[in-house]
Amino acid sequence: MEIISDAEGRQKAMVMADALLALPLSLMSAIRGKALRPLLAHVTGLSETRIAKGDLGALSPAAQRRVTAHVRQQAIQEGQRNGLSLDEMESRFLALKEIEQESWEVCAVILMVREPHMIPHARSVGRNYGRRLRALFEDAEADRFDAFREKLHPDVTCEPLEHLGAVVRDRFERYRAAHMAASTWGGMLPVFESAVELWLFDFFAAMDAEWGRLYLGAMKPAPYFLWVAPMTDLPVGQGKVDLKSRRNIVYLPVRRLLQLSHALMQRAYRKAWASQPVGRSLLAIDADQTEAVIGSYFDGTKALRQGDYVAMWHAMYQRLSGNASDADEPTPPMALLHVALLWQRFFVQRGPGSKLDAFTILDEALYRACWQRHVDVLVDQPATETHDWPDWLVNQSLSPSST
Repeated sequence: MEIISDAEGRQKAMVMADALLALPLSLMSAIRGKALRPLLAHVTGLSETRIAKGDLGALSPAAQRRVTAHVRQQAIQEGQRNGLSLDEMESRFLALKEIEQESWEVCAVILMVREPHMIPHARSVGRNYGRRLRALFEDAEADRFDAFREKLHPDVTCEPLEHLGAVVRDRFERYRAAHMAASTWGGMLPVFESAVELWLFDFFAAMDAEWGRLYLGAMKPAPYFLWVAPMTDLPVGQGKVDLKSRRNIVYLPVRRLLQLSHALMQRAYRKAWASQPVGRSLLAIDADQTEAVIGSYFDGTKALRQGDYVAMWHAMYQRLSGNASDADEPTPPMALLHVALLWQRFFVQRGPGSKLDAFTILDEALYRACWQRHVDVLVDQPATETHDWPDWLVNQSLSPSST
């Protein structure tokens, strides 16, 4: 086991907290397909050189007004490309004005392209975790170890895990033991990492549960974001595997998103679920793409852009519905797109030539436990729950040993 010095442990805790406070920027970066510095330059109108200097709060009042105007104009143009009305964009502007800086709540607003006020529960969860991370960062920065440790006390940190099944209860007890044993910054670092993993899962599960009831309210609830997470047929813990040994070792989030989108459209207009996920040949026809392009999306060698996804959704609608007009076209599931892009950036690593280098499988049991917690909280919200999902969708696991 690596031994971390006190100074190094404190520094790593600060860096981790600071990076997590920037989660909204990571989400925007994944959606836009840009690195953070070029993204910020594009959004603010500032040069990359000025962005690299940091301390944007030191800009003159006139420069800050110019940045604000540029950000607003960029947001309007982006909204228009995504089919948002001016009223819908104003709703988003108002929502963002109400949000504390660096709050994870921003992610919920980004995720909910239309009517961000419709997911108050997820926004509250994001606000809570953002405040916790800010306080932890300040404690680490000021070298307040006891305060940092107290904020990660199991009774506070692991609240989502209580009463949620044997596997998760075991995780809770391991966390409690590690927390009790930690007496240095180095010792607290793995405790902090465990807490952050839980908070991330709990926050995304909250958005998953609340968004799902709005967008897919006629269906039986399910943890939809898991349906666009990386999936493999290799048992977790198998060890190092030659990723070039065969195809389809991992099913990437973008591939799973496109297959799920096709299944939704087929169910809506052909009145029956497909018996299995759509293959690249049929998807190419229905999405008005070449088979080579679909194959590149499937294996991750071609990045999926927001506009490309919306265009494919529209093409699938026209082909499967037989309608030339888009008057009755269902709204694309943009939240699933955004999460798939984020999952692919976070959990899939590529080497030279965009070749798959490594991938991470989410802790499915933990995510499902968090998701069920939020479903239970939202039980009083209306949901008709009249339609079943196909067996191939609800019965799949992220790996043979992940549930």
